[in-house]
Amino acid sequence: MLRTDMLSAMAQHLGYQKLKQTTILRTNSPQAHLDYDTSVQEHNTLMRSFFESGTKMHNLWISHYGQNQQNQSGEVQS
Repeated sequence: MLRTDMLSAMAQHLGYQKLKQTTILRTNSPQAHLDYDTSVQEHNTLMRSFFESGTKMHNLWISHYGQNQQNQSGEVQS
């Protein structure tokens, strides 16, 4: 709230008498919010990539394991 008070006082001093604090609050978005949102989006993208690559690795491992099981069962029957 102190930031809004400061911006309001600056606006009043500069002659913007009709500029209300509610307008300042509604339209003012600090850079920290944007930085945080960007950071969260970047984190989510990296986590998705990590889990997708883990899924691919898991599927490769399962298919390799299945092929080994088939090869071993074929050798036992021979």
